[in-house]
Amino acid sequence: LYTTKAVHGTVKSFDLFHKEGERLFRVTAEDLSRDEWKIYSFAKPAFSGQEPDPEATKQAGEPLYRKARVMVTWNKHHGDVQLYGQDKPGDGEIDAAGVPIDESILKVEEIKSITSQYQSYVPKGLDITHPPLDGHWVWEHTINTHKMKMNLAKGCDVALHCVLAVMTNMVSLERIASTAI
Repeated sequence: LYTTKAVHGTVKSFDLFHKEGERLFRVTAEDLSRDEWKIYSFAKPAFSGQEPDPEATKQAGEPLYRKARVMVTWNKHHGDVQLYGQDKPGDGEIDAAGVPIDESILKVEEIKSITSQYQSYVPKGLDITHPPLDGHWVWEHTINTHKMKMNLAKGCDVALHCVLAVMTNMVSLERIASTAI
């Protein structure tokens, strides 16, 4: 359905491609600790009047529009996904490239297990212990195979979950490597 490819010359960026080869998103870790990731869209603004991100566009050589931000908390092994939107009137200086909306649209958690397993859920408006799951995925590693098995609820964003799966795998592998020393 989707494939990813590292961005040449970087160690912290990758592109998500549709099965027909169309590039959908560029995903970049904003710092070496990989606490903040930004998801950019190729040539598709997230809202009317959105301008391309100047820095990302300069690095890519083509217009990139801010789509979402993922904040990863290493010590709690979870992340929050926030979409970009327009500045609210009265917030001071307007950023035409977009600002993160305060409310998370999706949360990602690591499931404590021998294998790397994660789950996602929509955190809105449910006054219960844990909202219903939106997705669950597990990475299967062998000498010959490196694949992901994903179960998603009907109607959820498959492309976003593919991006999250690659990000969580990168963070997990780095965490394992940093504790193995």
